[in-house]
Amino acid sequence: MASRISKLPAQARFLLFAVLSLASSTILSSILSVFTGPSLAALGPEPSAENDTSYVFLLLGWRLIELAVGWFLGFDDVDIFALTTISQTPLCFLLWSFYRVPLPTIGLKLLIDIASFSGPMALLRPAPTQTANAYIVRDRPIQIFSSLLATCVYSVSLLLFLRTSWLPYVIIEHFYPIASMEITWNASIANLVPLLIPLGAAAHMFMFAPSVAAQKKSAAETEKLRPFDPETASLLETVKYNLGFDRLATDDRAKILVGRTLVAVLFSSANVVIRALATVKGVDAGGVLGWMMPWVAATAATGFSYFWVGKF
Repeated sequence: MASRISKLPAQARFLLFAVLSLASSTILSSILSVFTGPSLAALGPEPSAENDTSYVFLLLGWRLIELAVGWFLGFDDVDIFALTTISQTPLCFLLWSFYRVPLPTIGLKLLIDIASFSGPMALLRPAPTQTANAYIVRDRPIQIFSSLLATCVYSVSLLLFLRTSWLPYVIIEHFYPIASMEITWNASIANLVPLLIPLGAAAHMFMFAPSVAAQKKSAAETEKLRPFDPETASLLETVKYNLGFDRLATDDRAKILVGRTLVAVLFSSANVVIRALATVKGVDAGGVLGWMMPWVAATAATGFSYFWVGKF
Protein backbone atom coordinates (compact mmCIF):
# COMPACT_ATOMS: atom_id res chain seq x y z
CA MET A 1 0.00 0.00 0.00
CA ALA A 2 2.85 2.37 0.85
CA SER A 3 4.33 1.86 -2.61
CA ARG A 4 0.99 2.67 -4.28
CA ILE A 5 0.60 5.82 -2.20
CA SER A 6 4.13 6.96 -3.07
CA LYS A 7 3.22 6.82 -6.77
CA LEU A 8 0.41 9.37 -6.34
CA PRO A 9 1.07 12.97 -7.44
CA ALA A 10 2.30 15.26 -4.67
CA GLN A 11 -0.94 17.29 -4.69
CA ALA A 12 -3.03 14.12 -4.34
CA ARG A 13 -0.91 12.88 -1.44
CA PHE A 14 -1.26 16.23 0.35
CA LEU A 15 -5.03 16.15 -0.17
CA LEU A 16 -5.15 12.63 1.24
CA PHE A 17 -3.00 13.76 4.17
CA ALA A 18 -5.35 16.68 4.92
CA VAL A 19 -8.49 14.55 4.69
CA LEU A 20 -7.07 11.82 6.94
CA SER A 21 -5.84 14.35 9.49
CA LEU A 22 -9.08 16.34 9.68
CA ALA A 23 -11.24 13.20 9.78
CA SER A 24 -9.20 11.53 12.51
CA SER A 25 -9.12 14.73 14.57
CA THR A 26 -12.92 15.10 14.34
CA ILE A 27 -13.61 11.47 15.23
CA LEU A 28 -11.15 11.29 18.12
CA SER A 29 -12.28 14.65 19.55
CA SER A 30 -15.91 13.47 19.47
CA ILE A 31 -14.94 10.33 21.34
CA LEU A 32 -12.97 12.38 23.88
CA SER A 33 -15.96 14.65 24.57
CA VAL A 34 -18.05 11.61 25.50
CA PHE A 35 -15.61 10.59 28.23
CA THR A 36 -14.51 14.02 29.52
CA GLY A 37 -17.88 15.75 29.52
CA PRO A 38 -18.10 19.56 29.39
CA SER A 39 -14.73 20.39 31.00
CA LEU A 40 -13.28 21.73 27.74
CA ALA A 41 -16.45 22.83 25.98
CA ALA A 42 -17.48 24.94 28.99
CA LEU A 43 -14.40 27.10 28.54
CA GLY A 44 -15.43 28.21 25.06
CA PRO A 45 -16.63 31.72 24.20
CA GLU A 46 -20.28 32.59 24.61
CA PRO A 47 -22.18 30.77 21.86
CA SER A 48 -23.74 32.70 19.02
CA ALA A 49 -24.36 31.92 15.37
CA GLU A 50 -21.78 34.48 14.26
CA ASN A 51 -19.15 33.36 16.75
CA ASP A 52 -19.66 29.67 16.05
CA THR A 53 -19.19 30.16 12.32
CA SER A 54 -16.18 32.47 12.57
CA TYR A 55 -14.39 30.32 15.13
CA VAL A 56 -14.99 27.15 13.13
CA PHE A 57 -13.51 28.72 10.00
CA LEU A 58 -10.64 30.23 12.00
CA LEU A 59 -9.67 26.88 13.50
CA LEU A 60 -10.16 25.04 10.21
CA GLY A 61 -8.08 27.59 8.32
CA TRP A 62 -5.27 27.41 10.87
CA ARG A 63 -5.35 23.60 10.78
CA LEU A 64 -5.00 23.61 7.01
CA ILE A 65 -2.07 26.02 7.29
CA GLU A 66 -0.41 23.70 9.82
CA LEU A 67 -0.90 20.74 7.49
CA ALA A 68 0.40 22.62 4.45
CA VAL A 69 3.49 23.96 6.24
CA GLY A 70 4.33 20.55 7.68
CA TRP A 71 3.86 18.85 4.32
CA PHE A 72 5.57 21.31 1.97
CA LEU A 73 8.54 21.91 4.29
CA GLY A 74 9.26 18.21 4.02
CA PHE A 75 8.71 17.25 7.66
CA ASP A 76 8.23 13.58 8.52
CA ASP A 77 6.06 12.01 11.21
CA VAL A 78 8.69 12.45 13.95
CA ASP A 79 9.06 16.15 13.09
CA ILE A 80 5.28 16.61 13.18
CA PHE A 81 5.02 14.74 16.50
CA ALA A 82 7.59 17.05 18.06
CA LEU A 83 6.35 20.29 16.46
CA THR A 84 2.77 19.62 17.56
CA THR A 85 3.97 19.07 21.13
CA ILE A 86 5.93 22.33 21.08
CA SER A 87 3.08 24.37 19.59
CA GLN A 88 0.30 22.91 21.76
CA THR A 89 2.02 22.96 25.16
CA PRO A 90 1.51 26.69 25.95
CA LEU A 91 -2.28 26.42 25.64
CA CYS A 92 -2.34 23.09 27.47
CA PHE A 93 -0.35 24.59 30.35
CA LEU A 94 -2.68 27.59 30.47
CA LEU A 95 -5.79 25.42 30.68
CA TRP A 96 -4.31 23.18 33.36
CA SER A 97 -2.73 25.84 35.58
CA PHE A 98 -5.26 28.68 35.46
CA TYR A 99 -8.52 26.99 34.42
CA ARG A 100 -8.07 23.75 36.37
CA VAL A 101 -8.85 21.48 33.45
CA PRO A 102 -7.84 17.99 34.66
CA LEU A 103 -4.39 16.91 33.53
CA PRO A 104 -5.68 13.59 32.04
CA THR A 105 -8.12 15.56 29.87
CA ILE A 106 -5.35 17.89 28.72
CA GLY A 107 -3.08 14.93 28.00
CA LEU A 108 -5.72 13.12 25.95
CA LYS A 109 -6.49 16.25 23.94
CA LEU A 110 -2.79 16.72 23.20
CA LEU A 111 -2.44 13.07 22.18
CA ILE A 112 -5.38 13.45 19.78
CA ASP A 113 -3.80 16.49 18.15
CA ILE A 114 -0.49 14.65 17.83
CA ALA A 115 -2.04 11.43 16.53
CA SER A 116 -4.30 13.15 13.99
CA PHE A 117 -1.33 15.11 12.60
CA SER A 118 1.60 12.69 12.81
CA GLY A 119 -0.40 9.50 12.19
CA PRO A 120 -1.35 10.30 8.57
CA MET A 121 2.16 11.65 8.03
CA ALA A 122 3.62 8.33 9.21
CA LEU A 123 1.51 6.59 6.57
CA LEU A 124 2.40 8.96 3.74
CA ARG A 125 5.92 10.14 4.67
CA PRO A 126 7.54 8.10 7.45
CA ALA A 127 10.81 9.14 9.04
CA PRO A 128 13.91 7.69 7.37
CA THR A 129 15.46 4.71 9.11
CA GLN A 130 19.01 5.77 8.23
CA THR A 131 20.44 9.25 8.74
CA ALA A 132 23.86 10.83 8.58
CA ASN A 133 25.70 11.02 11.91
CA ALA A 134 23.30 8.45 13.37
CA TYR A 135 25.76 7.70 16.16
CA ILE A 136 25.25 11.25 17.48
CA VAL A 137 21.49 11.38 16.94
CA ARG A 138 20.92 8.03 18.70
CA ASP A 139 23.44 8.48 21.48
CA ARG A 140 21.42 8.12 24.68
CA PRO A 141 23.45 10.50 26.90
CA ILE A 142 23.28 13.20 24.20
CA GLN A 143 19.52 12.71 23.87
CA ILE A 144 19.03 13.01 27.63
CA PHE A 145 21.33 16.02 27.94
CA SER A 146 19.78 18.00 25.07
CA SER A 147 16.25 17.19 26.28
CA LEU A 148 17.04 18.26 29.85
CA LEU A 149 18.76 21.41 28.56
CA ALA A 150 15.60 22.44 26.69
CA THR A 151 13.42 21.48 29.67
CA CYS A 152 15.47 23.68 31.98
CA VAL A 153 15.43 26.60 29.55
CA TYR A 154 11.63 26.44 29.27
CA SER A 155 11.25 26.05 33.05
CA VAL A 156 13.50 29.02 33.86
CA SER A 157 11.81 31.23 31.27
CA LEU A 158 8.32 30.44 32.52
CA LEU A 159 9.39 30.83 36.16
CA LEU A 160 10.96 34.23 35.52
CA PHE A 161 7.82 35.50 33.81
CA LEU A 162 5.53 34.08 36.52
CA ARG A 163 7.59 35.64 39.31
CA THR A 164 7.32 39.12 37.82
CA SER A 165 4.26 41.20 38.52
CA TRP A 166 3.66 41.70 34.80
CA LEU A 167 2.51 38.23 33.69
CA PRO A 168 0.18 37.65 36.68
CA TYR A 169 -1.32 41.08 35.96
CA VAL A 170 -1.89 40.07 32.32
CA ILE A 171 -3.60 36.85 33.43
CA ILE A 172 -5.90 38.62 35.89
CA GLU A 173 -6.67 41.54 33.57
CA HIS A 174 -7.14 39.70 30.27
CA PHE A 175 -8.31 36.19 31.21
CA TYR A 176 -11.72 36.12 32.87
CA PRO A 177 -12.93 34.13 34.66
CA ILE A 178 -9.98 32.02 35.78
CA ALA A 179 -10.14 29.30 38.43
CA SER A 180 -6.79 29.71 40.18
CA MET A 181 -3.66 31.85 40.39
CA GLU A 182 -1.85 29.31 42.56
CA ILE A 183 0.80 28.59 39.94
CA THR A 184 2.06 32.19 40.07
CA TRP A 185 3.28 31.90 43.67
CA ASN A 186 3.90 28.14 43.93
CA ALA A 187 5.93 27.73 40.74
CA SER A 188 9.50 26.51 41.12
CA ILE A 189 12.10 24.74 39.03
CA ALA A 190 11.39 21.56 40.99
CA ASN A 191 7.72 21.41 40.00
CA LEU A 192 8.03 22.90 36.51
CA VAL A 193 10.76 20.57 35.21
CA PRO A 194 8.72 17.33 35.54
CA LEU A 195 5.78 18.96 33.73
CA LEU A 196 7.92 20.24 30.87
CA ILE A 197 10.06 17.15 30.22
CA PRO A 198 7.87 16.16 27.21
CA LEU A 199 8.39 19.65 25.81
CA GLY A 200 12.15 19.37 26.25
CA ALA A 201 12.17 16.00 24.51
CA ALA A 202 10.13 17.48 21.64
CA ALA A 203 12.63 20.35 21.29
CA HIS A 204 15.44 17.80 21.05
CA MET A 205 13.56 15.83 18.38
CA PHE A 206 12.56 18.83 16.27
CA MET A 207 15.47 21.24 16.67
CA PHE A 208 18.62 19.51 17.88
CA ALA A 209 18.55 16.03 16.31
CA PRO A 210 17.90 17.13 12.67
CA SER A 211 20.61 19.79 12.86
CA VAL A 212 23.33 17.46 14.13
CA ALA A 213 22.22 14.81 11.63
CA ALA A 214 23.30 17.07 8.77
CA GLN A 215 26.74 16.58 7.30
CA LYS A 216 29.26 18.98 8.78
CA LYS A 217 31.80 20.69 6.55
CA SER A 218 35.45 20.14 7.31
CA ALA A 219 37.40 22.86 9.09
CA ALA A 220 39.25 23.68 5.89
CA GLU A 221 36.03 24.02 3.89
CA THR A 222 34.50 26.18 6.59
CA GLU A 223 37.46 28.54 6.73
CA LYS A 224 37.39 28.95 2.96
CA LEU A 225 33.76 30.03 3.18
CA ARG A 226 34.24 32.29 6.19
CA PRO A 227 37.72 33.85 5.95
CA PHE A 228 38.67 35.84 9.04
CA ASP A 229 41.66 38.10 9.52
CA PRO A 230 41.96 39.25 13.14
CA GLU A 231 44.24 42.12 12.14
CA THR A 232 41.73 43.77 9.82
CA ALA A 233 38.43 42.58 11.28
CA SER A 234 36.15 45.08 12.98
CA LEU A 235 34.88 44.59 16.53
CA LEU A 236 31.50 43.40 15.26
CA GLU A 237 33.13 40.91 12.87
CA THR A 238 35.32 39.61 15.69
CA VAL A 239 32.34 39.12 18.01
CA LYS A 240 30.35 37.36 15.28
CA TYR A 241 33.31 35.10 14.52
CA ASN A 242 33.93 34.16 18.16
CA LEU A 243 30.24 33.45 18.80
CA GLY A 244 29.91 31.51 15.57
CA PHE A 245 27.18 33.71 14.10
CA ASP A 246 29.06 34.13 10.84
CA ARG A 247 28.55 30.40 10.22
CA LEU A 248 24.83 30.91 9.67
CA ALA A 249 25.50 31.70 6.02
CA THR A 250 27.86 28.79 5.39
CA ASP A 251 27.02 25.89 7.73
CA ASP A 252 24.14 23.58 6.84
CA ARG A 253 23.73 22.48 10.44
CA ALA A 254 23.34 26.05 11.64
CA LYS A 255 20.86 26.81 8.85
CA ILE A 256 18.70 23.83 9.81
CA LEU A 257 18.76 24.73 13.50
CA VAL A 258 17.90 28.39 12.91
CA GLY A 259 15.17 27.51 10.41
CA ARG A 260 13.54 24.98 12.71
CA THR A 261 13.78 27.33 15.66
CA LEU A 262 11.93 29.99 13.65
CA VAL A 263 9.26 27.45 12.63
CA ALA A 264 8.80 26.39 16.27
CA VAL A 265 8.52 30.03 17.40
CA LEU A 266 5.99 30.92 14.70
CA PHE A 267 3.92 27.76 15.18
CA SER A 268 3.73 28.06 18.97
CA SER A 269 2.91 31.78 18.74
CA ALA A 270 0.16 31.42 16.15
CA ASN A 271 -1.25 28.31 17.78
CA VAL A 272 -1.69 29.83 21.23
CA VAL A 273 -3.19 33.05 19.82
CA ILE A 274 -5.67 31.40 17.45
CA ARG A 275 -6.73 28.51 19.66
CA ALA A 276 -7.01 30.58 22.83
CA LEU A 277 -9.17 33.23 21.16
CA ALA A 278 -11.36 30.56 19.57
CA THR A 279 -11.70 28.12 22.46
CA VAL A 280 -11.20 29.99 25.77
CA LYS A 281 -13.93 32.20 27.20
CA GLY A 282 -13.13 35.70 28.40
CA VAL A 283 -9.70 36.07 26.82
CA ASP A 284 -8.63 38.95 24.59
CA ALA A 285 -5.75 39.58 22.20
CA GLY A 286 -3.65 41.35 24.83
CA GLY A 287 -3.92 38.35 27.11
CA VAL A 288 -2.86 35.73 24.60
CA LEU A 289 0.00 37.91 23.36
CA GLY A 290 1.22 38.25 26.94
CA TRP A 291 0.94 34.52 27.60
CA MET A 292 2.77 33.81 24.35
CA MET A 293 5.89 35.76 25.33
CA PRO A 294 7.56 33.37 27.84
CA TRP A 295 7.12 30.46 25.45
CA VAL A 296 8.50 32.36 22.46
CA ALA A 297 11.45 33.54 24.55
CA ALA A 298 12.10 30.00 25.79
CA THR A 299 11.92 28.47 22.30
CA ALA A 300 14.34 31.05 20.91
CA ALA A 301 16.65 30.60 23.90
CA THR A 302 16.58 26.83 23.42
CA GLY A 303 17.63 27.22 19.80
CA PHE A 304 20.46 29.55 20.83
CA SER A 305 21.53 27.09 23.55
CA TYR A 306 21.69 24.28 21.02
CA PHE A 307 23.65 26.52 18.66
CA TRP A 308 26.16 27.38 21.38
CA VAL A 309 26.48 23.88 22.84
CA GLY A 310 26.72 22.25 19.43
CA LYS A 311 29.49 24.67 18.37
CA PHE A 312 28.28 24.54 14.79
